[in-house]
Amino acid sequence: MIPEELQKEFLDKFPLKYDIRVFELFPIDIKISVINIYRVIFGNTLEISEYFYLFGKSKRIVNIVSYQTNF
Repeated sequence: MIPEELQKEFLDKFPLKYDIRVFELFPIDIKISVINIYRVIFGNTLEISEYFYLFGKSKRIVNIVSYQTNF
């Protein structure tokens, strides 16, 4: 299922009092922030950490680009 469809499915199933978002739909800077401060509330901690691993590699690339453009 593509992320946009998943987001719509969640919105249809859960009350509006819950702010449910699909990680893949966030901009890269928000993804990096989530990876830096996330806490597992539901699910397998190891699986979630492995899932974020790919995005963590992207984070290092973004930090290098950010560092180089701040001169």
